[in-house]
Amino acid sequence: MTLNNCTICDKETVQSYAKCKSAVYCSQECQKLDFPLHKLLCTKITTFFEQNPRPIDEDLNTAKNPEFFWIQITGRKFEFVNSSPGMKKYIEDAHIGQKTSRGDHMLDVFMGDGSYGRDKPNACISRLMHGYQWTDGGNPLSEVRWVGNIVVLGYEITGGIGRRCKTYRDVTVADLRFALDFLGHDVKLYETEDVNRFYIRDEKMWMKGVKISCSGDMKLLGKKRFRDVLVSRYNDICVKRGRLSTSAISGHLGFELMVMNCAWHKVLQEAFKSGMGGLTQNPHVAYLMLDAIPNADNKNWGLADPEKWRKDMNPTALIVRKDMGDITAKQIETLVAYCKNVVQEAMKGDNENGCRSSDERKAVVDKYMTWEMFRVCFEAFRKEKISEGDTSWTDAALPQVPAPERAELPKDLLFKLSMLEWNA
Repeated sequence: MTLNNCTICDKETVQSYAKCKSAVYCSQECQKLDFPLHKLLCTKITTFFEQNPRPIDEDLNTAKNPEFFWIQITGRKFEFVNSSPGMKKYIEDAHIGQKTSRGDHMLDVFMGDGSYGRDKPNACISRLMHGYQWTDGGNPLSEVRWVGNIVVLGYEITGGIGRRCKTYRDVTVADLRFALDFLGHDVKLYETEDVNRFYIRDEKMWMKGVKISCSGDMKLLGKKRFRDVLVSRYNDICVKRGRLSTSAISGHLGFELMVMNCAWHKVLQEAFKSGMGGLTQNPHVAYLMLDAIPNADNKNWGLADPEKWRKDMNPTALIVRKDMGDITAKQIETLVAYCKNVVQEAMKGDNENGCRSSDERKAVVDKYMTWEMFRVCFEAFRKEKISEGDTSWTDAALPQVPAPERAELPKDLLFKLSMLEWNA
């Protein structure tokens, strides 16, 4: 920082104090006035910068492993631990701890008021939650949801009725697990080529889903066109399922699919600003969303709604089954090819007038949008992929119809999900 004004009287000047160059004075009189205070840090600041180089952004919050430390608790009845000197050593602006518990393990989780949703990640949480995302958009928030330190303290409740008292205790290694479960309880999506062995999912809350990548995700992020992901029941595509678009063709086949567009990834947004083109194409979603309602007055028969599904301007889309069963990238890739090459052609009709009447359209549905027809096409597509040298298709399987019955969720969790759906 350039100092242009006198430390005492604020007059403009360029005469810095020769020794530390950390203050400027317009005259010797002003320098003398400041000297008693100045001398307390004058020599220290030079030594500090020599022995403690300024950290770059990448060095901040880079402890990738959790650490133990001691914090002084006075034990006073109305002690505010979040504002105690011991806490301020680690979190300057800590808010009152969020409480979580597992059995008799009760925890206070402290974080700074500015510790949510900024740009510099908590490297430890980013590592422990690698691959998990708190967003339905294109930006994985495992990198940026938490910044700064997070402090976890254990406590016990002692005393009888009317004399209950909160007493802090030493944390245990088990508390790390409980704290991580708390921090990650509302993650919405998991996508990574690595395996995260730190965070343990409640599998009852997750299903296999698929993302269909736009051209920008493939070009700039190195993503595959069809990507396997895991989707949480907390995801917007599940919470808002009563208001989302579904694939009519998949419904005729017995495994109705919900489709939701993701947000443009921030890398793509920056590329848009720079004028880079060729990043917005995603025609595969439009084929999946062809209108297959066979009413005669349906003017969109055989077409995708251009206001929702544009081939030249559609972001990456997230897809799950409405019955909460699993769906895979290979199944979706086959279905898209089936919609494009088989169903779409059949929906055009055999004569120059097209397929207009209800009877004609119902005949197309009955002949081409059946499980048996899709099964035949799936097997042919699988063999073609294998013949091209892609051995990953060897064990590719059809979707299970109907979906296997899922493990029942606890009543309190069902209630929470129902409230989320109600408020969505």
